[in-house]
Amino acid sequence: MLDIEVFDSDRVSSTGKSILDALQNNNTPNIDLFVRESIQNSLDAADDSKNPFVSVEFNSGSFEAKRFNRLLGRVETRLNEKYTGVHEYLSVSDMHTTGLTGPLTQSEAKSVDKLGNWISLVYEINKTKSQEGAGGAWGYGKTIYYRLGSGTVLFYSRIKTDSGYENRLAISHVENDPENGILSGFTRIYKGLAWWGEKTDRNRTRAVTDLAKIEEILDVFDMQPYEGDQTGTCIIMPYVKQDELLKHNRDIDLETELYDDIDEYLKTAVQRWYAPRLNNELYKHGKHLRTTVNGEDVAMDVELFRTIQEMYNCANGTAKPENDLIVTKINSSNSKLTHDRSVGTLVYKMFDYSELGMNRVADAWNPYYLTNQELDEGKATRQGRVNQPMITYTRKAGMIVNYSVANKWLSSVPNTSKDKYILAMFVVNSSNGIDVDGKIFLLDEYFRKAEESDHLEWEDHDRLGTKLKIITNARNQVANTLRKKFSPEEEEGERTTVSGRLSKLLGSRLLPSNNYGKAASKGEKVGNGGTDKLIRKSHQDAIRVDYDNVSYESGRMVVPFEIEVVNEPSQVTLELRIALEKGNVTVKGFEEKSGVKSPVLFDSINVFTQSDGRTAKIEENDILVSNTAQKTKYAYSFETSEPSSRVFGNLYLIIEDKNIVPRIEREIREVRV
Repeated sequence: MLDIEVFDSDRVSSTGKSILDALQNNNTPNIDLFVRESIQNSLDAADDSKNPFVSVEFNSGSFEAKRFNRLLGRVETRLNEKYTGVHEYLSVSDMHTTGLTGPLTQSEAKSVDKLGNWISLVYEINKTKSQEGAGGAWGYGKTIYYRLGSGTVLFYSRIKTDSGYENRLAISHVENDPENGILSGFTRIYKGLAWWGEKTDRNRTRAVTDLAKIEEILDVFDMQPYEGDQTGTCIIMPYVKQDELLKHNRDIDLETELYDDIDEYLKTAVQRWYAPRLNNELYKHGKHLRTTVNGEDVAMDVELFRTIQEMYNCANGTAKPENDLIVTKINSSNSKLTHDRSVGTLVYKMFDYSELGMNRVADAWNPYYLTNQELDEGKATRQGRVNQPMITYTRKAGMIVNYSVANKWLSSVPNTSKDKYILAMFVVNSSNGIDVDGKIFLLDEYFRKAEESDHLEWEDHDRLGTKLKIITNARNQVANTLRKKFSPEEEEGERTTVSGRLSKLLGSRLLPSNNYGKAASKGEKVGNGGTDKLIRKSHQDAIRVDYDNVSYESGRMVVPFEIEVVNEPSQVTLELRIALEKGNVTVKGFEEKSGVKSPVLFDSINVFTQSDGRTAKIEENDILVSNTAQKTKYAYSFETSEPSSRVFGNLYLIIEDKNIVPRIEREIREVRV
């Protein structure tokens, strides 16, 4: 039986609720966060032996509840009321690591900055990591252990000391249930935190170090302590529910669960997040990773993740690019970089589905499912008509930061057909330096401090003492590089930026109609159905296209536009025409003369008006659509309700022949009753 220490304020400043709420990610499955955090902790603790790899083992199994509950003394009765019979546990352990070193108690520490890994992980739950090249900076990632089961976590470690080896074991518990929690009523103010170990004074405990007691506790889970010259750490989470951990595992299109076994899911998750380092003898920043799940080696057997590892090795220069992989440096003009101007390396390619291990176009085992992507509704599905580009990024530690399909790294990069995938990878030049007021920091440290608590994103920051835009600039360069490579080609075979291509297609400005400035005939009517309102044309209204934000979506060109209407309530007509050598011809006229359907047409429009700070959408029923005899949309007409209003929105164009140059002409007429 172990002694209990229920939280009081001088141990940590946290509560159970704050710890459980601290992890900032609610989208990534908990089992993935567990894999990411536990492996990174092990890699950060790699020992200095000549062994070339760190070994991490995941285990799932069962245990008898009453045997475990008996260990926790004063809460045994409450635990027996909650848990009877046989339950499941999940564990992770490592070897070729230093174990959780440092003093056993805070009173033994020389300073608050030298508490060591044992106190940091077991007691100072939100303490950040400070070592160079560590996997994360915020310290909240390790709270994932408390979210997998009942909130109880067992920590066991064996370390090397000056006099030999030392075993240490303690149990922590985090909860947020003041009414029915196992800690409710223990203290005047409920905190939801407790530890078990050996009592040191009235309400203090420290780790158990007696090997016989540790063997007895580990035997509950059919585990053995480290022996010989082995050092490492084992973390056990009792009372997990595998069904709960896998409940996210459902393909939205096939309506089926692709994983019904947590062991198989763990094997995929290890590859998903550690492809750069798993079984990779070409990893150059330290020891590579080997992993087992219930005794079975985790192989790089998923083609997508083998490809990710190949891309990573090319970025680091440890392998030559093959199979048409493209490798390019991403440079910065920032004068604070000390070694060279390289921020990182981009590796990319447009892959055929078969190159990524898919047996068919609609294979459920596609890159989106394998990386837990939620695709934008209306743009693509996991079996979709189009595929969104995907990027992943990493730094020295070798953990994938994230996979993304819709973020700033991919701004305006076009979609592909459903049998093609644009896949890119950005790898930080971790060894480059940054000079901040005469102090040199590694670029890897800047990116590490840029991560959120769950390590899933990078944003520029001022945590080194000054605000830099290194990440923003790198992100823009990556997006521009991919956009130039994969946006539609021009007739002469040159690739241009989206804005450049749009400028060529639509001209340096959107031309006004040929009748612009002429007086309207008395009683002239507009549109197919006509109107009872008299209209006249305006000379004072201008249209602007936001070239920089033009994008391609599902085979369509999305053209943002804006019109400042400064006169009375007006009727606006936007008409699509085709530019020919002798001038512009209407889509309707083109089809009548040629007898064929126009290769350029409107697909849809979104329109909003803004006046006096109020924004309103012009509903579809209030937009008049003009069609040719062949049902080709070539014009939209709508009215503004107030003077001095701003009209803005998006035009969606379908361009089936890149050699055809479309023109958008507009006419604005004042409406009066």
